[in-house]
Amino acid sequence: MLAALLVLAGCGGGSDAGASAGVTAADARQVLSSEQATQLADLNRQTLAAAAIGADTIAGTDAGTSAPAAPQRKAFVKVTMYRFFNTRTGAHFYTVSTTERDTIKATLPYYTYEGAAFEVYGQAATGLSPVYRFYNRNTGTHLYTISETEKATIQASYPYFSLDGVAFYASKTLQSGMRPVYRFYQTQAGFHFYTASETEKNSLLSSQSVYALDGPAYYIPAVAVTCTPPLVPNADATACVNPPPTLPAGAYLDSRLTGKWQYITTFLDGTQYGSFYTFGANGYVDYTLIYKAPPGGCIAFSQAVAYHQGSYGAVGSLNDVNNAGRIYLLDSVAYVDYTHCNGVVDRVPWQGTQPHFHWAALSGGMLYTNHTDDSQVVNTGNLAHNKTQ
Repeated sequence: MLAALLVLAGCGGGSDAGASAGVTAADARQVLSSEQATQLADLNRQTLAAAAIGADTIAGTDAGTSAPAAPQRKAFVKVTMYRFFNTRTGAHFYTVSTTERDTIKATLPYYTYEGAAFEVYGQAATGLSPVYRFYNRNTGTHLYTISETEKATIQASYPYFSLDGVAFYASKTLQSGMRPVYRFYQTQAGFHFYTASETEKNSLLSSQSVYALDGPAYYIPAVAVTCTPPLVPNADATACVNPPPTLPAGAYLDSRLTGKWQYITTFLDGTQYGSFYTFGANGYVDYTLIYKAPPGGCIAFSQAVAYHQGSYGAVGSLNDVNNAGRIYLLDSVAYVDYTHCNGVVDRVPWQGTQPHFHWAALSGGMLYTNHTDDSQVVNTGNLAHNKTQ
């Protein structure tokens, strides 16, 4: 575990800006400017870039030589990082110490506990480096860096930062089973923010926020998930996905299909018709066909929805509208809903062939298909689907 517990009083976890002893009047007026923050962030980026080059050199093989064997390493020990929001400063505070966490919860009511943020590594190991924690006595906030150069620069140039010590361990390179922690700089208040959440990162980037992205700060364990069959973990064990489908002989995945396609029209009698494909790059498909008759007299049904879910593959070439190939659909779920005049919905099994084909071709950025679910009927396709996503 960590060599020494980071003591709350020493780390400044409960201090207000400018409240620590020894802070001069000149110090109290100082925060990192955006230019200074960028210069520090550059040092961290340079550290990660140099580490990545070193990893590539070790992993590569020069002509006529053999790559050295990968070093043996003991299992990485993971610990939980806890996150607080300081309502006085607007900054977040992070700690792996349960003692520090519990002390803050018990004694500092203006710290809002946000729970476990992510996992980090709690012990030194081959492939990991220490992450240092600094306390800014002026702002009452913290900075974390894996860069020895950035650490030395802060100690030499910014006396209002106090070094708390090693907070935890992380990787300077993105290894298997890891993910990045992103570092932001709050340009108005002069503090840093850290997140491993892609959603949180993208939200800050998409909004007109005062948070500037410095880039990845270091790399930590990816989220490991437990999946219920038939779902399986993805490559990084961060999400549960369908297992790769088994395609029939001669079928292949055409990357041009990946995405969402739609065809919508209204016929002369007012009937509305919609055809919607969603092709996944992993070989799975959702297909919906909607037929909705205009309001009026009572007919057998006022709306029919055919739904297919399963895997797909292209058979033949999809390049020629005049000699269309086929999209092979292997349904795992397939049904039709009929909405009758009295509002009752009947769900019946799909009556088409299983598996079945849609004749199709790609031309001019459009997906041309027909929806004849009989593989014996040859048709070059007459519904032009737009790609919507």
